[in-house]
Amino acid sequence: MRLTFSSPDLNKPGALAVFATEKASLSASAEQLDRMTGGAIKRAIAASKFKGGKEQTLKVLAPQGVQAAEILVVGLGKAADIDHLAAQRAGGIVVRELSSS
Repeated sequence: MRLTFSSPDLNKPGALAVFATEKASLSASAEQLDRMTGGAIKRAIAASKFKGGKEQTLKVLAPQGVQAAEILVVGLGKAADIDHLAAQRAGGIVVRELSSS
């Protein structure tokens, strides 16, 4: 597996990972990606139990508007609680979830 950090306009095959905080508040890049996919992320959130809780995940498969095969949304919990360890855990979750795809 090869990870690359980039803007969500990356239009290549593979997977994209974005983040949300509690109450499913999307990060700026997740909001941009949601617009690119015609609202696929917000629709998937509305149809699921995803709330942006710490270490919670949601996969959006085969989204239109991008070439990526899937989008992984990772919950970070409360925005005030995000620190370097929380970011490290989130990175580990991305690796774990995408390595099984």
